[in-house]
Formats: sequence, structure tokens, C-alpha cells
Amino acid sequence: MKKAIFQAYERPFPLDAYGVNSNIAAKAQLSHTFVVCDDDRRYNWNCWGDGEEAVDQSDVKPLGNYKGEGYAAWVSLLYGSKEGERNPTDKVMGLRIRVDGVCQNASNRILALSGRDMSVSEAPANAAVLLMYGKFGFGIESFIQDVRSAAEQINQKENSSILAEEIEAVIATLCAGADDEMGIIGGECLGTHFHSVIANNVLPEKLATLKGIYKTFQIRRAEIYNNNSKVGLDGVVFQKEFAKQLSVAFINCLVEMKGILSPDEYKDLFPDEPETLASLLLPSIT
Repeated sequence: MKKAIFQAYERPFPLDAYGVNSNIAAKAQLSHTFVVCDDDRRYNWNCWGDGEEAVDQSDVKPLGNYKGEGYAAWVSLLYGSKEGERNPTDKVMGLRIRVDGVCQNASNRILALSGRDMSVSEAPANAAVLLMYGKFGFGIESFIQDVRSAAEQINQKENSSILAEEIEAVIATLCAGADDEMGIIGGECLGTHFHSVIANNVLPEKLATLKGIYKTFQIRRAEIYNNNSKVGLDGVVFQKEFAKQLSVAFINCLVEMKGILSPDEYKDLFPDEPETLASLLLPSIT
């Protein structure tokens, strides 16, 4: 089975996409990301918003100076049955929008299927997304199981098209050296990605304090998610309870960081106030 070329794109936030007010999103410089299969435009990995059909628009920009190679059929199995649709209740790449992750996390999961450490880190407000959801979003252990299962389905049909080492390369990209959910999402391995964003924008002497604030939030974030997952709440109730608890932790984290950073340093990383960013990245609690 031939590999295809994957390319990530970003564009200004779509009009009122998945329940987010577009005027607020524009003020916060939030953008929508998606991934295109350059070799076969039948696939539309639009990540809840604009997708393949928008590539030629003047406000769409490619992300990254290189393109990844992977199996489009593998991505398609993992993406779900609603390619090209924009229903905010649909899972994309195993993610629930603004609960397990957002479009940047879904895009990163697609790019991970290349087996390379690619991401949409150039997208606006990426630091805020990383702080809230990490690089690949929540539920990574479950997604890894899905990655293996999807590869097995393809190999049964295609006579071992996806090699064992290719599968393990994807798993290694997703795990980043950690071996459990807490380690993958909240540990130093994925934390390094966020720290690198800080390092490019912030004076070195402030890094140690910022890393401590970040690590404390990562642990609290995973606890809130895991505790609410174990209660067995239904989808809507879970979303509201999760958002209510995590919003407080997220806002407190940003307020602490804002106290360490200069106004310009804060703006370089987080293009709006803590409360506004929380409302954009989490579901409504009303």
C-alpha cells in the first residue's frame, strides 16, 4: 500500500464553529487547523471545521516546512465515519471537541500517523491549547489501542501492508517516552513541547518558575479528567462538570503565569485574558 503526503493547514476561525463565538475567537487570534491528504482529495480530515475544500482560499496557510508521509486508509479508519462534517457532537480521531481536545489535537493525531514528530505548533494560540490539552489531547492510551486495531484491520485486507516497525514508530511518537496516561499527558515528556514554546518567548531566568506552575496544572488537569471519567456521567453532564472544574484550574494557572511574565511576554504566549481563553477551549458550563 502506497504512502500518501499529509499537510496541515490553518485559517481564521470559522463562523461560530462548534459552539465558539467567532468574534471572541478572532480577538483571541485563535485559528482552525486541519490536515489534507495531498494524494487523494476524497479524504477530508476537517477536524470539525473547514477542511480540504478550503485549501485554495486566500486566508489558508500551510503549517510546517515539511510534509509527512503515511497511510491515508489508516487515518480514515481512526478519524471516524464523519469526514468533512462539522457536528460538534461527533468524535474525531477519538476526541470529543473541547472535552478531550480541539482541532489542533486532532490534527496532531493525524500527523502522528506519519511516525514522525510533526505538529501544528506554529498555529496561533498553540501554547494555550498545549496547556489545556497537551499535544495529542486526552485518552491517548485508548487511541493507541485504536491505532493498533485499525492497522490490524488494514493488514487483514491488504496482506500486511503496515509493517510492525511502522506501527511502533507511531506509538513511540504518541507516547513520547512515557508509559501511562498521566505520564503521556502530564509528564515532562510532553511538557517539553510546551516548555520549548516558552523558551522561544520568555527570558531564561523565569523558566523554572513557569515550568513549576505548568507541571502543577498538568497533574491537576489529569486528576479532574480521570475523576470525572470514573463517575460514569452521561456526555452532557460530564462535559459541564469537567468544564466547571477544569476552568478554575486553567484560569488560576494562567493568572499565576501572568504574574511572572511581562505584559508582552504573556501576550506572545496567550493572546487573551485567562477567562476568555477558558471559554474558548472548554465547553459552556451554563
